[in-house]
Amino acid sequence: MRDSWLLVTAVAVFATACLKRQEPPPFVDPGPNAHHSDQVGDDIDYRDQPERIGGESVGSYPTGGGGGVPAQGAGAGQSIDDVEAGAGGTSAAPSFTGTQGTGLVQLVRNDIVKGREQALAAALKDAVAKRSQADGVGSIPADLMAKFRKYVTRYKIIREGATDDGNYKLDLEADIDTQLIRADISARVGNAPTGQTLELHVENARRARDLRAIGATLRADRRVSEVRQQSFARNRAVLEVDTTMVAAEIAELVQTTTCEDGVTVTVSAVTDRSVKAAIVFPKAE
Repeated sequence: MRDSWLLVTAVAVFATACLKRQEPPPFVDPGPNAHHSDQVGDDIDYRDQPERIGGESVGSYPTGGGGGVPAQGAGAGQSIDDVEAGAGGTSAAPSFTGTQGTGLVQLVRNDIVKGREQALAAALKDAVAKRSQADGVGSIPADLMAKFRKYVTRYKIIREGATDDGNYKLDLEADIDTQLIRADISARVGNAPTGQTLELHVENARRARDLRAIGATLRADRRVSEVRQQSFARNRAVLEVDTTMVAAEIAELVQTTTCEDGVTVTVSAVTDRSVKAAIVFPKAE
């Protein structure tokens, strides 16, 4: 009898030890450096947190047969600061109303992730361009726009998703650093080589006095040292402009030309080394 009691006791102790080993480990908070995705409503400091891909949106576009990007990280409608503070967060990140931007791209092979990347980039570019125009900075040169991410301080995705016609659309609001854009444009102009030569192609140059007016407008600017005619054929003139300005600035200056009889000058294309313009005559009444 005593041996049976000892055997029962040993089995009970062994079973208890096994159950303890099967208990789940305690929850460990991943801490403030944990990765969170940019979901709808997330308020992201873009310079501190590089572009993040992933996250299903609550305010999404109709997707027809479903699809979308699997949810991960922060919950929809929460800011990054809210999530990192934990469930009982100390304070909510202040909301903001930034410049609206929209990105719409066609999906290739139904690749949602790639489509979302492209739509996000397009929406941020759109917001940068709109803010630059609204703040009087003007058009951003192509080489600076290629680095558009540096001008976005933070953004919040409003709505996103695949559409029924095979596109991916994303709407957002973004804070844009227009002072940095101004500084970059000024530095770009200041670094232009002295005496560089740009080409100004003028279409519909039927009257010599209109070309003289364009030349006078250019020479009146102290950043232009010389304007000369390179060629002329079939009412098309090519002018060479020695200047410290960039082509985009030449384009803006040319369009301020005052000609006789209501004639104006418009610009149709600008590259790094040339400007394409045309003389426009008023329509006969």
